Amino acid sequence: MIKADHRPLYLQVIDKIKSDIEAGVYEAGQRLPSEFELSKQLGISRATLREALRILEDENIIIRRHGVGTFICSKPLFSSGIEELFSITEMIKRGNQKPGTIFLSSNIEMTTNDDCERFQLDELEELTVVERVRTADGEPVVYCFR
Repeated sequence: MIKADHRPLYLQVIDKIKSDIEAGVYEAGQRLPSEFELSKQLGISRATLREALRILEDENIIIRRHGVGTFICSKPLFSSGIEELFSITEMIKRGNQKPGTIFLSSNIEMTTNDDCERFQLDELEELTVVERVRTADGEPVVYCFR
């Protein structure tokens, strides 16, 4: 059953399904109960469940196969939905991995007019450009250039 709180019901359903996956109720490759059964278990409408499943599919947490069922995907390395954004370091930590950085280069360049607009600068200034790779448990996961 979903407990009422201030958030939209479909977000609560998403959190419930994600926590069930983390708790081992559902494992990678396992088929979820039918929409009818799952909506009945959670005490929600099928329309609310479908919205939650659509978002979970967009986040690559589940995969839906028409006429076959809904299955749990292999656990993604990292995810962060639009409703909550985190730094790369925080996402790596939330994935229970150790964040790291491999610095590739850094140099000072003069800003362009485009840079001035982007960073709301009044005049051309020097800009430090950093190129690096972020790692999780020593494995490269994100290339950063800024």
